[in-house]
Amino acid sequence: MAKRKASSSSKSRSDTTKKRKVSSSSSSPFPSKSRFDNDTWLKKYDALKKFKTKTGHFDVPSKYDECPNLRNWVNRQRYEYRSMKAGMSSCLTTDRLSALETIDFPWEFIKDDAWEKKFEELKQFKKRYGHTQVPAKCKENPTLGNWVAKQRYQYRLTKEGKKNKKTTTTTTTPPTINDRRIKALDDICFEWEPNEDTWNKHFEALKQFQCENGHCLVPKTYGANPILANWVASQRFHYKMMVEGRSSNMTFERVDALNSINFNWQPNGDITFTWDEQYEKLKHFKSLYGHCQVPRSDYDDKSLVYWIDYQRKQYKLLKAGMASFMTSERVDALDELDFNWEGRAMPDAWRRQYKELEKYKRETGDCQVPVNYGANPSLAKWVRQQRKQYSLMKAGKKTSMNIEKMKSLEALDFSWKVYSGAGKHCGPSVFLV
Repeated sequence: MAKRKASSSSKSRSDTTKKRKVSSSSSSPFPSKSRFDNDTWLKKYDALKKFKTKTGHFDVPSKYDECPNLRNWVNRQRYEYRSMKAGMSSCLTTDRLSALETIDFPWEFIKDDAWEKKFEELKQFKKRYGHTQVPAKCKENPTLGNWVAKQRYQYRLTKEGKKNKKTTTTTTTPPTINDRRIKALDDICFEWEPNEDTWNKHFEALKQFQCENGHCLVPKTYGANPILANWVASQRFHYKMMVEGRSSNMTFERVDALNSINFNWQPNGDITFTWDEQYEKLKHFKSLYGHCQVPRSDYDDKSLVYWIDYQRKQYKLLKAGMASFMTSERVDALDELDFNWEGRAMPDAWRRQYKELEKYKRETGDCQVPVNYGANPSLAKWVRQQRKQYSLMKAGKKTSMNIEKMKSLEALDFSWKVYSGAGKHCGPSVFLV
């Protein structure tokens, strides 16, 4: 009798195994009642699908009246998935795994209880102070500032399609923030970009000042908003940094916004130079010196120097297909001046000797520096060197002479060829052989 029972039990287990094998071989990803051990799993699965359709996510709250134990069941699937991945015993079958993946079920654990607790603390902070910009060192709640910063970081990762980096391995994990959490934070007017929000607040204050006063020259003693003058000065500083290609929080959008209210970019004056005005200044420089290489170190109008640098940077962005203020019309206008887009400035040593030659020309009326010129013995040698380099350039040979240097010298009526014993010079750009 015992043997018959054992045999019957063995046969029953064998039949169950066969049924499971048949179930696993089915190609349909959707669950059916016959493919699972009991109806409980399938009921919970259907409840989860309804919850997902209704809410758009899988973060089932701990108190969910429509299916009270659904949250525990969801966490159970994740535990079973973890066990299966670790090669341990798991009741998460291939069919169940396929069914959950069909509805894009997330396998990572999200500790909502801890999140909800911090979220409630943030709501209390907002109720008390009227904003969500929790300082990093918040005395009344030391950990809240870090939590808020983490939400912003996770939000940026989500927007950029990036993942968290693990410190102990080379793997990555998805951001811990989700649509439900983002909506909850949005509902309390959470500031996702506090720096941008602060900037916009000051910009609106400046717009009001400009509307009342007709300009953006905020005095340091402006009582209505004592910090506005410092903010204005900061915008000028960061604009200069951006123009020079250095690290800056100034952006194209902010420049456009400030320009829209006729912002004064000149820190020590009341004049704001437009693109056309700066272009005219460069055009005047070109008429005087024959080139557009405005010296950086010893030119009084620094705004023109910065403007020229900015045009070159914007031109590079345009060529790279990136956002740029440079337009084809501006490129054409600068090309008409033979503008040097590369911006290779003349060496300082060359510039110093050129200054000395300018001084000599003012004193003597020409550039025929004698060999025994006592005020600057090296100047005559430098002058001869320019003529030699000019000859090499005309012959198509390697030389340090370039168009900018040549035009600078010709602006002084420099003689490229001197007749023996003559005191007169030849006209500009005349090369006598």
